[in-house]
Amino acid sequence: MRFLSLFLLSIIGSTYPFQYADGQNLVPNGSFESYKSLPDDDGELHLLNFWNNLNRDTSKTLEFGTPDFFHVKGNGKSKLPLTHMGTIFPRDGEGLVGLIAYHGNEPDFREYLSVPLVRPLQVGGRYKLSFSFSNAFLKPYGKFGASGLALALTIDEPVQNSNETISANAQLRSDSILYSEPWKVMEQVIVADNEFAFLTIGNFFNDDQTKLGIKNFDGYDFAYYFIDDVRVDVLWEPQKEEPEEPETIVTQPESVDEEPKEPQVINPEIKNPEREEKKNAEDEGNNENEQVQQEVVEPPTESSTDKTEPQPTNPETTANFEEPVTANSYPDNPNRGVFRRGDELSLGKIFVLDRVAFGRNSAVLSEAAIEELDILGAYLERNPTLEAKLLGHTSDEGHRDRLQELSEKRANACKAYLVGNWNILEERITAIGYGKYKRRCKKWGEYCRNQNRRVELIVNRI
Repeated sequence: MRFLSLFLLSIIGSTYPFQYADGQNLVPNGSFESYKSLPDDDGELHLLNFWNNLNRDTSKTLEFGTPDFFHVKGNGKSKLPLTHMGTIFPRDGEGLVGLIAYHGNEPDFREYLSVPLVRPLQVGGRYKLSFSFSNAFLKPYGKFGASGLALALTIDEPVQNSNETISANAQLRSDSILYSEPWKVMEQVIVADNEFAFLTIGNFFNDDQTKLGIKNFDGYDFAYYFIDDVRVDVLWEPQKEEPEEPETIVTQPESVDEEPKEPQVINPEIKNPEREEKKNAEDEGNNENEQVQQEVVEPPTESSTDKTEPQPTNPETTANFEEPVTANSYPDNPNRGVFRRGDELSLGKIFVLDRVAFGRNSAVLSEAAIEELDILGAYLERNPTLEAKLLGHTSDEGHRDRLQELSEKRANACKAYLVGNWNILEERITAIGYGKYKRRCKKWGEYCRNQNRRVELIVNRI
């Protein structure tokens, strides 16, 4: 993925928090203040809200990379400022994290921090990427620095199986050896060339590509970095034209005996709405890359009876979720699929809760949506070692801020139902809204809007 760099990478040391331009930080819990419980041992990144260890392991063994969570109210080796990895105060707030960027005794051993952004970046938008790092004072394991510490933005979350080095195109990185006891800031301003939705920090270079620097080496040859204040600040984003609302004209009956007619939606740019609607439906049916299961459909008309594939007339009783969406439906992510009854969900795979559909400007759960969520609730209740992310989406009608709020309401409505009706702890479910920026169907018309008003699911180990 290419990014246009507007400023050179800078590393800034300071005693006070860096001041950013007025703009939203798209990194949730970037100062590591929100947590499920306080740490009392190493390898407890999973106790933080939103943040993930890429391999999802919590065994704290050398076989897996397990970043650390530290807090001033923590216990034992994880209590700040006197930690087992050095003496350090948070740069901002009361929490921070740490990771190994190089391990001399384990070839290509890496630890990574990952988090889903509040919403994806907009193509053409300008953003400031930054995070603070330190190697701490009074290190019990010697002073050891390395190159390669970096921040990468990706469309999908990277996957690490155990402790191996993963490959990613880092938009913010250091090619020089980093070692600093005071806090320093790495920052970069970029122009986004894709709708990136995940942020990952670590060393994406293997040992042969990593340069090493040793100060006061005492036998522990690994480079350990404390991380705090992770940010993706919005500097500027392009404004998109909002579609005009079609005029709704309600026709009145001409006489008492005449049956009332259904309201007609008239678009002034379309001379024959019925012919244009039929043509759009045929175009979408013939486009293999946009073929997705329709949740809310109209009964077939006489002009469509010759089609080989009948349309369901009652979406509430049609088991749409029994038929998987093909890989062509999601060309950007072939691992996606529809959540089906009896599925053993693959970790990290995106599933579409196809019967969790919403009306326009609505976050109210229908009976079909509740049935789908009951299937998911029973699955999560049977598997208490799993956690779920619910990703809310909207169509493209309306202002982006209102749509962002609406997508969050849809995801939170699903979370509230699962927590309130099944034996599932609230911290096991994360609700995230993406607004209109991750559309499932990118054509124009109500057919595609219905597809985009949805909630998706990602399941991982706790």
